[in-house]
Amino acid sequence: MKKILFFSSIVALALSINSCQKNMQPTHACHITGEVNDTALEGVRIFLVPYFGPKDAAHVDSIEIKDGKFEFSTDTLMLAQILVDYHNRMNTQPLLVVTEPGDVKVKIGLDSSASGTEQNDILQSWKIRTEQHNTQYTRMNRTAREAEKAGDSITYKTFKAKADSVHLKHKQYTRELASSLKEGILHDFLKELFPLTYTRKYPDGKEVVFDADTNQPIEE
Repeated sequence: MKKILFFSSIVALALSINSCQKNMQPTHACHITGEVNDTALEGVRIFLVPYFGPKDAAHVDSIEIKDGKFEFSTDTLMLAQILVDYHNRMNTQPLLVVTEPGDVKVKIGLDSSASGTEQNDILQSWKIRTEQHNTQYTRMNRTAREAEKAGDSITYKTFKAKADSVHLKHKQYTRELASSLKEGILHDFLKELFPLTYTRKYPDGKEVVFDADTNQPIEE
């Protein structure tokens, strides 16, 4: 009887240790918890879509918004978009997220945001800077075009130069940010946005490499 009790105690202890070890093991899943403030979107489906690669049923996840909330969980590391069903997308901004291990907090609306993990915090800061750049760049280009139509060459050249300068600074900021990151999803995405050169192929088959910032050919 004592042997049976002793064996039972050993088994119970082993099971307890195994359970604790499982609980202590780090999770590799990304848990996304989101909020949607627009009550008109209650019951609408929201999607987690790979930014690159297949976008079929096997790779896209979706869930209905309930009580203004939604959740996704995935152990696939990727750059993804969170999108409301296209019939109801008018007042929402698509959101880029990195599905890295950890808890990601998301808000979906006119100005969507994500936070909670290292790459998503950096991506959110880049998103804010990019939106500020887009506003400035668009406004300056609009002023330049209006001046050009009105025949005001001085104003056109002034604002075109300002727009080009703003855009160049944003490209440099993005490149520097990519260089500062260790290799990974966000590093690769940012690095590919603004390459330093591009190649143009002419009808005669000749290929010329251009500087992406000056649009001038690079002499070999």
